[in-house]
Amino acid sequence: MLPIFSFRLLCYTIFMDLREIMSQRVFAVAGDTLNEEKYACKIKHALLEHGYTVHAVGKELASFNDIPGEIDIIDLCINPVKGLALIKECTKPFKCIVIQPGAESEELLSYLNEKNLPYIQGCVLVGLSLYAKKGKKATLKIISGDITQFDGDAIVNAANESLLGGGGVDGAIHAAAGVGLLKECMTLGGCKTGEAKITKGYNLKARFVIHTVGPIYYEHSPEESRALLQDCYKNSLAIAHENGCRSIAFPLVSAGVYGYPREEALCVAVETIQKYGDDLDATIVLFDRSAYTIAQERFPGITK
Repeated sequence: MLPIFSFRLLCYTIFMDLREIMSQRVFAVAGDTLNEEKYACKIKHALLEHGYTVHAVGKELASFNDIPGEIDIIDLCINPVKGLALIKECTKPFKCIVIQPGAESEELLSYLNEKNLPYIQGCVLVGLSLYAKKGKKATLKIISGDITQFDGDAIVNAANESLLGGGGVDGAIHAAAGVGLLKECMTLGGCKTGEAKITKGYNLKARFVIHTVGPIYYEHSPEESRALLQDCYKNSLAIAHENGCRSIAFPLVSAGVYGYPREEALCVAVETIQKYGDDLDATIVLFDRSAYTIAQERFPGITK
């Protein structure tokens, strides 16, 4: 007769198996991710190479609660006692826990069953080998530079609601594009926060400018600001697809005078572009050096 935790494990596996695990985008890996000899480090780098967003807990972050933004999958590759402690203190929502071989214990499994937390026992590396998406998918890199010099299909402008120009990247794009951009923007009737509209690129190297209006961080709750910022990226990507774009460059929307914390804004940008970018070649262009330093620390696999 199967022990009760094994029966529940089978039930959870029906709802999220390895195939479904690998369809998610944001992983939190618990373990020693700094030592290249350790399994957690191998998992972290394998996920990054396949374009997943990875947060490391144990050596790099103290707890899951320190992760900015959302978590899809918690991957326990750590001593079961430490893993249980991390799970018990976690207050962030997630979709499923993967318990790597050697990270399980009867106490851990009993706690997960008692709290009705979804989990499977399995190996993410096996999941990557079997179910990681093959073929063309969105590519994303982060660079330091001037977005007005991007030579591709579209650049995204962090605009205000009038669409008539402003400071920062908005002013720089209008100055580089010339008066034709302003004249076309005057016909668009403005743009609401979270939405996006498209114009020609005029004197820019890019064919199009996609204008999106980010949230002013302190005018909304953190949850509302996050949802609006996600909409900026999703709507910009949708317009790019509708207009046949193959390459697109983004600034870090709302992270300037609009006050969105840079690290959180960067996480939202990366997660949303990776999730909704489909087969676009996407670039996040950071003019601010402090933002670029954050990118190097948080997303070393895609920061150039």
